[in-house]
Amino acid sequence: MTTLLSPLYKLESYRLLLEALANKGSVLAAGVSGTQKWHLAAAVLTNLSDLSDRPGLIVTHSELSAKAIYEDLYYFFKDRCFLYPSRDALFFAADVKSVDITRKRFAIIAALLDANISPIIILSAEALLDRLTPRRVFLENIVSLKVGDIIEPDALVRRLFLMGYENRPQVEGPGQFAMRGGILDVYTAAATKGSFALRLEFFGDEIDSIRLLDAFSQRSADKIEQAEIYPMGELSYDDTCLQNAISNIEKAYKKAHSSLNKKKLHAEAETL
Repeated sequence: MTTLLSPLYKLESYRLLLEALANKGSVLAAGVSGTQKWHLAAAVLTNLSDLSDRPGLIVTHSELSAKAIYEDLYYFFKDRCFLYPSRDALFFAADVKSVDITRKRFAIIAALLDANISPIIILSAEALLDRLTPRRVFLENIVSLKVGDIIEPDALVRRLFLMGYENRPQVEGPGQFAMRGGILDVYTAAATKGSFALRLEFFGDEIDSIRLLDAFSQRSADKIEQAEIYPMGELSYDDTCLQNAISNIEKAYKKAHSSLNKKKLHAEAETL
């Protein structure tokens, strides 16, 4: 990578750009086009020591452009580089959405929460406008488990329901769990690796072992010491938020109901 970036180091304009970024933090740079932009961006992210220790964010005008930039920057940064996809077009219009997209977005959120990773995230302006749960609330809705933990299996099952998971005879895809005796299988939203889910074996209320589970063969594989279960919905909420939402819905209903009755639209008011 040094060989590819070293020609930039000889340019006076590049040195001035680095100094301006270090002093001002916000700079308008022009004069490059196409893939030259990402060559320059890779150099800046590599040379500024403070940037290499924190996440980088690149915003572009479309999903197609974001994918092209990701392919260019991945060459330089490999596993530090992430493409944050926008939601499906039907996300708010129908009960249909890609679990694969949700998993990719969760993988990036997990990278942002990991203090050992400084991800470089590329996304479209549309994806940037998505509303996300506050960091504190999101962290509270991640269930961290390790071997030896004491937790009542039924309480964990209730928690999974609230987190948006479905109860199935056996897990086949993300967002599903299956409870059989003292064994709980969970296919978490954030990918563990490949098509692996989690198999928790209980001895009473104690987690006796955690294994990776092949969702296709239903056979358990490697043992692991700990795991995290992410909620299936990106918009998690706490009790305070829930009560506020209920109160707002009641106020909006009363206002709309009164307005319809004043307009003598009694049938519409009843339907509401």
